[in-house]
Amino acid sequence: MANLIVTFGVLSLPSPIMDARPKRTEKVALGGGGSVTTMHATRENVADLYAEAACWVEVGPAPVAADPSSSVGESWFMAEGERLQAHLESGSKVAAVAAA
Repeated sequence: MANLIVTFGVLSLPSPIMDARPKRTEKVALGGGGSVTTMHATRENVADLYAEAACWVEVGPAPVAADPSSSVGESWFMAEGERLQAHLESGSKVAAVAAA
């Protein structure tokens, strides 16, 4: 099964990249029902996301990723192989569900 790889880190502004402090990484399984990271942002302010397969992603204190055609939410699409960074607030988690 494909995953969304989530690495929690610290972005030290004005630098556009995460610093070298220790990071925490978690794999979020991209099943049809979706899943959420068990870890949440504590001292981290950015998550590096890598999609092993196309998926819908949502970040927040209680995220529920879903295809926008099936629900109302703030999920965004990530194509297979896409990598991006998402800003995090303290307590944020990352949710993902496979794209149909």
